[in-house]
Parts: sequence; structure tokens; C-alpha cells
Amino acid sequence: MNREKILRELALIEDRVARTQRQLASYSEHICRLEDSGRDPKWARLMLRQCEEVLALHLSVHAKLTEQLSRSVK
Repeated sequence: MNREKILRELALIEDRVARTQRQLASYSEHICRLEDSGRDPKWARLMLRQCEEVLALHLSVHAKLTEQLSRSVK
């Protein structure tokens, strides 16, 4: 992959990481609201875990792209 393509992909994945982090914050707040109101947050916690898994995948892709970028400079 050439340097320009890597940079484009990095920008896209960084946007996905940011969006996923916002989703995580939203799910965490939702869980707190559910708990405060005495409702069961089981499904919200499930969504939170899935979102954490997606974030881990995004970060893995980001690391690989960063590694490719550093190799393309050399």
C-alpha cells in the first residue's frame, strides 16, 4: 500500500475510533441512568461490551496502518 493510501486509511480509522469512543461514553451514561432508575442494564452492558470489541478491532487496524506507514518512510 502506498503512503497516500495508508494516510487516507489512517484518517478513516481515526474517525471510526473517535465515533466508537463517543458511543462507549453514551452507553456508559445510559447504563448509569438505567441503574439509577432501578432498571436492568443487561442489554445496555451487552452493547457496551460489543462496542469495546469494535474499538479494540479499530485500534488493531490503526496499529497495523501506523506500522505500515513507518515502514513506507524508511
